[in-house]
Amino acid sequence: MQYALESANSNVNELEAESGQLLDEIKDLKKSISTKSKELAQLQRLNRVTPDGPSINISDEIERIKQKTAVLRAENAQMAFELKRMEQKSYSDSLSPTSTLTLDEDELAAHILRSKLH
Repeated sequence: MQYALESANSNVNELEAESGQLLDEIKDLKKSISTKSKELAQLQRLNRVTPDGPSINISDEIERIKQKTAVLRAENAQMAFELKRMEQKSYSDSLSPTSTLTLDEDELAAHILRSKLH
């Protein structure tokens, strides 16, 4: 009976040691899976950026961006002109309500040219 009890305890100890080793192995495998998943995600992201299909023409993209920049500068100049006009109108309204503000088209053109040169 004593021998059977010692044998059972020995088996339990062996199983506990094996269980600890298996848990360590599972942790290592989880880390490996996590690393591989991250690598896969990066590769998939890279494939989306550089597809095997038609290549992107850099010159066309640069030209498109330059055109968009010119449009945005013109819009910015228009908004700056309108803001200035509103500020001057607000200022003139506070000084004398009977006076009228007149800004000419040359001033607007000057704003647009300045924005395109910068």
